[in-house]
Amino acid sequence: MKILTVEDDLIQAMLLERYIENAGHECIGNAVNALDAIQMINSQIPDLILSDIKIEGSKDGIMMMEEIRSYSAIPVVFITGNSNPVYIERAGRIILSRFLVKPILYNTFLRTIQSLENETILPDSSGNR
Repeated sequence: MKILTVEDDLIQAMLLERYIENAGHECIGNAVNALDAIQMINSQIPDLILSDIKIEGSKDGIMMMEEIRSYSAIPVVFITGNSNPVYIERAGRIILSRFLVKPILYNTFLRTIQSLENETILPDSSGNR
């Protein structure tokens, strides 16, 4: 599966990339803001987006996904260090989404990805749909 990360913290982005690769998937890149993410999505469509909620720029990760939903149903896993109920409620309105609170354990990450694979037509780690 091809996964795009949207994370403005370099350490977190590197951790996500390692998790993705250890799970047998491909990280196709990391964007630090919504504008970069949307440009990357338009040039190479990922199977899944892992997005921090609080990112650089005028749009947060949820606003970015609301825009992406206007033309694509790419599943998303929202990641944040803040479990504020307002974020959870806003993120919950995005179809095909999950929500993870930092720090993220690898097994939790893996179960979340697998739940989206089971729910949607995402390719598995071998690339099969």
